[in-house]
Amino acid sequence: MTKQEEIKYLLHTLGIKLSMIAEKLEMKVHTLTFLLNESPQFDDELYNRIKKIIDDYQFELNLFENENPENLDLFTDDKLQIGIGERLRFFAKRKYVTLKKLA
Repeated sequence: MTKQEEIKYLLHTLGIKLSMIAEKLEMKVHTLTFLLNESPQFDDELYNRIKKIIDDYQFELNLFENENPENLDLFTDDKLQIGIGERLRFFAKRKYVTLKKLA
């Protein structure tokens, strides 16, 4: 597998848009498409830059996977004493900031 094929495979399997990579590389999508598909001038520097962008993108995705949902638990012992209306207001403020956004 060539480096160009590897990059195309990674972009396809990870669902990363070519436009996002082109934007980070500060080039047009058509230019990047040409470099990936037809250009014999695909060098190691470009390969390494694209790989770094892909790795950074994956890291950004993993940052939010381990969010702790416990901070939105409405049924802790001290919260069980309030009525449903108060629980809804509490939840709305915590998650959505206002009741209107919750609705």
